[in-house]
Amino acid sequence: MSNTLWVAHRATLLIVIAVLASTVAGLAYFELGSGTNRSNDQSGSRENNRSISAMFEYKPTLLVVGDSYAGGVDARVVTYPHLVADNMGWGLALDVQGGTGFVHGLNSVSPPRVPFIDRVDHDAANYYVDYVLIDGGRNDLDEPPERVLAAADQYVKKVHSQWPSAKIVIICPSYASSLVAPSYSAVAQGLRSTAESVGAYVIDPVAQGWYRDIDVKQLLWRDGVHLNDDGETYYAAKVVENLKQMFDQAPKLLVIGDSYAGGVGDPQIVTYPRVIADKLGWSLVLDARGTGYVHGVDNSSSRRVPFIDGLDRDAATYRPDYILIDGGRTDLDEPPDRVVAAADQYIRKVRLDWPHAKIIVMIPSFATPEVPPNYPALAQGLSRTAESVGAYVIDPVAQHWYRDVDVKPLLWRDNVQLSSHGQTYYATKVIDNLKRMGLLS
Repeated sequence: MSNTLWVAHRATLLIVIAVLASTVAGLAYFELGSGTNRSNDQSGSRENNRSISAMFEYKPTLLVVGDSYAGGVDARVVTYPHLVADNMGWGLALDVQGGTGFVHGLNSVSPPRVPFIDRVDHDAANYYVDYVLIDGGRNDLDEPPERVLAAADQYVKKVHSQWPSAKIVIICPSYASSLVAPSYSAVAQGLRSTAESVGAYVIDPVAQGWYRDIDVKQLLWRDGVHLNDDGETYYAAKVVENLKQMFDQAPKLLVIGDSYAGGVGDPQIVTYPRVIADKLGWSLVLDARGTGYVHGVDNSSSRRVPFIDGLDRDAATYRPDYILIDGGRTDLDEPPDRVVAAADQYIRKVRLDWPHAKIIVMIPSFATPEVPPNYPALAQGLSRTAESVGAYVIDPVAQHWYRDVDVKPLLWRDNVQLSSHGQTYYATKVIDNLKRMGLLS
């Protein structure tokens, strides 16, 4: 993003904040020291009562500290912190002030708004919390990164000292845009270092590709910067996805695959990854986009990349205990050497990104007794790669999944993809293998 574009983006944000501050009675959040809510005086009291009562309820409490991305700019829109808390079943406390950050305050309004560090004592005196979500720094992105990071380090460490038992989550500061601030990379890297020093967690929207390959205009309010109703919902869903990866105690299964794992878009068909997760009591995350080790899809309606090109995003997002790699069907017409080389590169990087996860590699096959000519070479190469990284292998052909069975009921109407019965059959076979491997306790 050019500096000119970034300055214009920042200027738009400050103008909107200033206008809102002078024309609206505060955003839908606690003003530090005011105890009032933007929509009406009573709603602030209701929020305060809610946060106090949360101390006496048997549910965790989330404190969100942030700027106008967390506070919102339209009282009719439910902001993402409320959506996150509702989804997670948590109580909510808010300390969000538009125009502020780790460094920046806003003196042009009354009362002035102050940087995060100047609010932490107030928050600690008022909130007993289990989770602290820090979502700020957008207003600092035009500052030298070293200044921002010094302030962020001081703030995060003080948060940790005030709530030593709380789980702290830091969202790297970004806007709903495919454009990235010039200082973002340095700020994100510094925030990760600070988070590591106190045992905090980091959500990196850029690394996770939140705004890549989507129409971000549908997420934005009329100023083109803040989130509208759809944007708040989208942002909340991304945050919840991360929180569940961080704090869900159930074993986590990541399935990477093609349309065999992703299904055909028929909502009546429960795909085999979901069947496996439900039967085993695991949580599931899925990266299945109809691609393979070599092949992607690039047309006017979508762009889906080979497995290796989605790996950094998956590694930034997911914390799996088990990884099931089920692809290569779309590569079966390629020379086996090329597919095996791409698979080897991918599987080795999977091992590097998740060194403690159990990796299971499916040898690619269709639900048919017929075997592609290059299957033996591909199976041998994938098995060799799996062995080199301590992964497990499931070979449907060697195990005769489709021999001496009527495959027609297993197939969808295209006679290639799996029907509902086929998805269940496939899931059962995978679970049988997991048991034999000793991966199920």
